[in-house]
Amino acid sequence: MFRWLLTVLVGPAQPGPTSRAWLVTTYELDLPADASLVTAKSPYSRAAVYAIVAQQVEECLCLETDDGEVRRLKTLIGDLGTESIDFLDLIFRLEQAFGIEILREDLHARDILESPTFVSGNRVNDQGLVRLQNRMQWRDLSPSSAFGVSRKTEDLDGFLTVGDLCRCVESKVAMLA
Repeated sequence: MFRWLLTVLVGPAQPGPTSRAWLVTTYELDLPADASLVTAKSPYSRAAVYAIVAQQVEECLCLETDDGEVRRLKTLIGDLGTESIDFLDLIFRLEQAFGIEILREDLHARDILESPTFVSGNRVNDQGLVRLQNRMQWRDLSPSSAFGVSRKTEDLDGFLTVGDLCRCVESKVAMLA
């Protein structure tokens, strides 16, 4: 294990063309020596992404971290109790921490879930599942996944896990590299 200090420039302290002061956030991370990077050019390892995402989830939801509550397989809504306002705050925090933009369409596929072409009887059909998999390649939507089994439109958001969110962030970070 190695202790890493990861410093992230968040943005100008005072927005404006003459601002010279920057907000800086530092994360102290314990990472294995062989932690793999998201991409060869990425400054973040997968473990660092998870550590930062977990920290942001904990802070956003005011969770105690002693029992390791924020695990990769925990669902944000069902297991951790994330509500819509919390979710907006969490996405904002992640965008600031990683210098990325997470669009609503990246996480919510309302256009697909509300289309009769892709949904029948409140369940996503095969064509809709393929469309979701193409849009959300970072997410496990395989037929054996929780969503792949239920295919209920209301379950797509409910089955979003911390691990899914980490992979979404990793995909965004990889695009910056």
